[in-house]
Amino acid sequence: MQCAAGCGYGTGGTCNVRGQCTKCDAYFGFVGGGCKACDDPNDMCSACDGNTKRCTRCVPGMGVALSDGGSCVACLAPNCLACATPVSPCSKGGCAVGFGLVGGRCTKCTSKGCVRCDGNASQCTACQVELDDSLNYYVFDPATKTCAAFRAHLS
Repeated sequence: MQCAAGCGYGTGGTCNVRGQCTKCDAYFGFVGGGCKACDDPNDMCSACDGNTKRCTRCVPGMGVALSDGGSCVACLAPNCLACATPVSPCSKGGCAVGFGLVGGRCTKCTSKGCVRCDGNASQCTACQVELDDSLNYYVFDPATKTCAAFRAHLS
């Protein structure tokens, strides 16, 4: 079965056995029950769920400008990928992978395997799920708010 337009073309989209999109490709968004191309003349909008003219995710290094309806702008705050305007503080959940919003700034997480640490750089809120260079994967430990490393056993 072939996937419907906008999903399953090797850029992150997937479809079910009936060919219906379950996840849109990059530069597409769920609009009206299917995947439609984002309407961004600068090609900075990597997802536009709900409205082809309103970005919900931008290419790396750019942030969704919440103040003007969802266009992509360069956030001036270091390691910030989502901001209301280029000069505003980073939005909640808008920091790059491995950083968390701490005191209004994107701060590097200090716990090994940690990919998100909003609120406190030493307290993880999400862990790395893919294998690292040492073939470790990480599981979140809610008691310590850290990521516990486990060695993968590949056969």
